[in-house]
Amino acid sequence: MIDPEGKDGGASRSNLKPMLLGAILGSGLTAGAFALASHRTLGSALRADRAPPNEKWSLGSVLGMAAETSQDFFTDPNFDFGETGEKWSDAMKPAASAVEAARGMIFGGKPDPPEVPQVIFVHDAVLDDFLGETLVMDAHAKGDINLLGSIVVNADSVPPTSFELVKQFRSAFYGSDAPTGNAVTLTEARLFNPFPIDYRRDSWKMHNLPVMQSIPPAEFLPSCIGSGDAWLEETLEAAADNSITLLQVATLTNLKTVFEKKPYLAKKVTKMVWMAGAIDVAGNLEERHWAGFPKMTKAMFDKWGCKTVGEPAPCQDPDSEYGRGFPEWNVWGDVPAVDYIFRTTDFPIYLAPLDLADQLPIPGEFMKTLDKAYTPKCNKMIYNALNVSYSTFAAPQPFYRLWDSSAVMYGLKPELFGEVETTELAVGTTWEYQGLLIRKSEAEMGMPPVEDFVDACVREGVHSPVAFREVNIVLGLAEPGNPQPIFDFAAESACAAESNKGLSAPTRG
Repeated sequence: MIDPEGKDGGASRSNLKPMLLGAILGSGLTAGAFALASHRTLGSALRADRAPPNEKWSLGSVLGMAAETSQDFFTDPNFDFGETGEKWSDAMKPAASAVEAARGMIFGGKPDPPEVPQVIFVHDAVLDDFLGETLVMDAHAKGDINLLGSIVVNADSVPPTSFELVKQFRSAFYGSDAPTGNAVTLTEARLFNPFPIDYRRDSWKMHNLPVMQSIPPAEFLPSCIGSGDAWLEETLEAAADNSITLLQVATLTNLKTVFEKKPYLAKKVTKMVWMAGAIDVAGNLEERHWAGFPKMTKAMFDKWGCKTVGEPAPCQDPDSEYGRGFPEWNVWGDVPAVDYIFRTTDFPIYLAPLDLADQLPIPGEFMKTLDKAYTPKCNKMIYNALNVSYSTFAAPQPFYRLWDSSAVMYGLKPELFGEVETTELAVGTTWEYQGLLIRKSEAEMGMPPVEDFVDACVREGVHSPVAFREVNIVLGLAEPGNPQPIFDFAAESACAAESNKGLSAPTRG
């Protein structure tokens, strides 16, 4: 029973609240405190020899107050511990200290720090993806993100050199002091439209550069490559809803594989930044690989009512010898996967298309910025690997852009980019328009009409005729016409000053 005045150490209404709180929260913070605190607190509260005639307490009423007390603690920053709180028994002091520490963390006068994004990086291990790897490892080292791991898609590269390159960059960045996590896995999912082998073999060429061969193996990573699909499934299962950020700079093949098996796992994603698509510019499929790629024809040009190239924006040059295909490779590589994700998920998508990457050429100012980025604080192996690789494969080719890394940089520093266009997009699924991303407003104008770009043969009786989905399109830079702030950010990350290891002097080759 209860002593209303709390005399002789008894429990009263004024000091029962802190005593119960100590028992409740102390139990969660230390098992030993719980055993002692609950015995002393509830025992004192319920002892009949301390019950005055007017105070009849039951176990139910005490537990009811316990529930109210715990709720008050978490909802009221001015929670009253009671006038006789200083009379807590010595047995309650450990729990009381734990409670005060918890209160300090919750109501400590400083705003709670923003939650660190939990990031999964999905890429296909081509040259630009290793700047992406360095960007996310650097952000992880700075505490800006928590990099859970990378998944390699067997797309624009060839295994095993694809995932071995990722391991080499891990080794160069971390040395022997690798953090927990940072998994490197390979998805078993296969693309609908495979990349040309002359693109894919660049990973083999890069892996065999002397600068890459000089990097010691990543002994802290498993020698056998893990299943990217199983790892993604397990990671999402363990995550809270709306907690995972996907930096996806490959096809959506692996997501379709996992979400078809367990659709509810899509709810674990808080957003996806995806490098893909061509909105108001031509795609990047080359006719030297196949003349049958979907592209603008003279008949389409006339049917759409095009006045000239780019007017309206979807109108492309039907006479161009290069780049007149509609799709971009990360869409074209698996159009059914894009259609599936558009139809079945609702997490925010931030699209970094060719329209954005076209403003970030590698030849010229980017290479000059990268050349000047070296300081004695840089990780020499990382810097060498990126500088030599870009110099060898990208700088000599005027069309090369910061494709995948533009999306990674947007995911890490969106303030470097312009405002997004939020619109509804669908993907073309007929052969003539396969891989074309179409705004709903354009389809309503007949550019092209829905009946032309949706494969009714596939969708009849299975899905609605068309799946328009809200997408946030990143089309420009924070400073239009000035990519230098983005080049500076990329070069700073290529320096990798936050990493743990570097051995050789900077070289160009």
